[in-house]
Amino acid sequence: MQIDLKGRIFEIIFAIVIGVFSYYAFFSLYGLLAYAGLNSAAIKLGGVFPPDCRVFGLILSKIIMQLSSALPVIGILGIMLGIIVTKNPKVYGMLAFISAIFFYSYKQIFYYDFGFIHIKYIPMWVYVVDITIWAGLFTIFSTTGFKLKKLISRANE
Repeated sequence: MQIDLKGRIFEIIFAIVIGVFSYYAFFSLYGLLAYAGLNSAAIKLGGVFPPDCRVFGLILSKIIMQLSSALPVIGILGIMLGIIVTKNPKVYGMLAFISAIFFYSYKQIFYYDFGFIHIKYIPMWVYVVDITIWAGLFTIFSTTGFKLKKLISRANE
């Protein structure tokens, strides 16, 4: 049994590049959707809730904005990653997720100086929701791409 080390290194580097690229693509799409008015429409959704429960409307609007920006970006990139890898698509999906989170943290702390000031004013549940959505979507879509590749290879046989 021979291990294809060059192929594995390529897959690892590709997963890291996918994670870093997803950072830029996600925030570009998030900015476009916010500029188009989806952000204000999602926040108006919070007005439907009674005054005591409006925080749930804000949570829901945050989740809507996250999903509407993350689904297309992570969907396309995760399926591409799943098609490229030869085994363990969940591991490579998590590697892409971890590289995206590390790159996000790097950019926030060193380039935008949001570091500790940003964490002070944003509730912790926002970060928990973001991380959960990204981890779940990368795992789901990389596995979907891998299964799609297997389905296509079986159809070609």
